[in-house]
Amino acid sequence: MKRHRKAPPKGRGVPRISEQHQELRHALELIDATEDLTRLVPLLQGLRGDLAAHFADEEGEDGLAQAVGPAAPHHLRRLEALLAEHAQLLASLDDVIERGDALLDGSVKQVVDDARALTRRLARHEAAETALLTDAVYSDIGGG
Repeated sequence: MKRHRKAPPKGRGVPRISEQHQELRHALELIDATEDLTRLVPLLQGLRGDLAAHFADEEGEDGLAQAVGPAAPHHLRRLEALLAEHAQLLASLDDVIERGDALLDGSVKQVVDDARALTRRLARHEAAETALLTDAVYSDIGGG
């Protein structure tokens, strides 16, 4: 599946981060509604890139610390905990992507390959039955 690449959010600081939050919510809703692993893994991979860039913006000089620190220093502990969670979230996402890739390359791929082989075998079987009926009914019985 080809992923449509959106333009990066405009602006800096809080407006940019707020726009990214809206885009991430949309991506998370799409991922949450996706049950097909062949669609899910590419969506997660796209999220990984977007999330890394978003976290870098939040941790950067125009990021959350700049917005929260001067205006509301009493929230700095909450901010520090959220920023510390970024690496853990990316690691968890990497793990899910890796496991999804392994399934797509392994057992899921094997099931898909086996199903395709079975459909080819069934198609040959049905073609042989059709040929038999054609020979028996139209050639042998019909005066052939």
